[in-house]
Amino acid sequence: MNLNTNRLRFCNAGHPYPLLIAPDGTVSFFKTADNLPLGVTSDYEYEEQECYFAPGSQLLFYTDGVSEAQNEQSKFYKIDRLFNLVVSHSQLAPRQMVDKVVGDVKRFVGKAEQSDDLTVMSFRLNPRGKKKIEGLL
Repeated sequence: MNLNTNRLRFCNAGHPYPLLIAPDGTVSFFKTADNLPLGVTSDYEYEEQECYFAPGSQLLFYTDGVSEAQNEQSKFYKIDRLFNLVVSHSQLAPRQMVDKVVGDVKRFVGKAEQSDDLTVMSFRLNPRGKKKIEGLL
């Protein structure tokens, strides 16, 4: 993230598409080029991308351990549930959003054994004149 130009350079190496929360609270999938997961092969050419990242925008990153978390009835949490949760709480700051997602997944899973990693990260680019970036990294 270049804080002088608001340009974001990124590469997705096998993770689900992040969720983008626009400054107006609209939520969408942040579509990225599909690349192989890291470590699959040593000679893969990863596609790096770049875009303008509007001040006030927030990204929510998560591993498939969120969408594929299973409860005691072997039902999956699913990406639709995550998307709807984020839409319902799009005004939350990054740390609050991460806590909301992790808490919801844990409530859904209940006493079922965790089957995969559960990683969630979020950041927001604040408008100039405010603290530059806030987030949980």
